[in-house]
Amino acid sequence: MEEEVRTRYELEMDVRFSARYHALIEQWYLLLNDATTVLGLLLAVGVVASVVKEYPVAAAALAAIAAVFHATNLVLGSVRRAQLHREQYQRFQELDAKLSANELTDEQGEKEYRLIEVKDPAINEAFRNLAYVENLRTHGHKDEAAKFESSMSMRERALRSAL
Repeated sequence: MEEEVRTRYELEMDVRFSARYHALIEQWYLLLNDATTVLGLLLAVGVVASVVKEYPVAAAALAAIAAVFHATNLVLGSVRRAQLHREQYQRFQELDAKLSANELTDEQGEKEYRLIEVKDPAINEAFRNLAYVENLRTHGHKDEAAKFESSMSMRERALRSAL
């Protein structure tokens, strides 16, 4: 079975979509890291204030919640994941630059795209959808973007607002 050959435009759209996708995921993980760090610090301040005021139960509860935030951040490895997506973003941006400068044939571009794509972690559907809409808008497909956007979930809309 012969694989369908993409046009240069389709390849460029896919490369730019992939770059957007990884930029969005990177933003998410950095936001998650910042939020858990800030909440952990605020709770730690609460622990100190409770201990000073001699409320050991409140101190223990706040300390436990702070520990959960920091454990979540540690287990998820949000900074490490953000870095992984930053690296993928950079790879796709470099490929886009080569394609835009006509430094690669379509076949070479396709091959490089596949080599980068192999390193992708599992795809997150919500971020995929956000990147898809942004990519459509950027390339002048506003009607198609609006149509797709109308079918986005509340979670996807919330993520878009947060980023």
